[in-house]
Amino acid sequence: MKQELDLDAVIRRRIRGLRVARGWSLDALAARCYLSPSTLSRIETGHRRIALDQLVPIARALDTTLDHLVEVVTDDDVVIRPEPHQAAGVTTWLMSRESTVRG
Repeated sequence: MKQELDLDAVIRRRIRGLRVARGWSLDALAARCYLSPSTLSRIETGHRRIALDQLVPIARALDTTLDHLVEVVTDDDVVIRPEPHQAAGVTTWLMSRESTVRG
């Protein structure tokens, strides 16, 4: 049950974040996905359960996919943009978040 609640929270934050990033009000998103502004508000704040038949038009209106809305991202061990370091004819890539190479 906790995992389901966590996923709901991720989806709610992602919907609100995408809406705000586009500079849209609840009214603007509501018009694009054919839901009422009050329904969207309750979805974003957790006062209404999220249904699949609501997620599809919301995702389309936000120009994203259902996968993106529901994906739980953890980037603890991800190297975002590794930069090569060359020394003595050997090229290495730093595989941690530290910004300096220890030698």
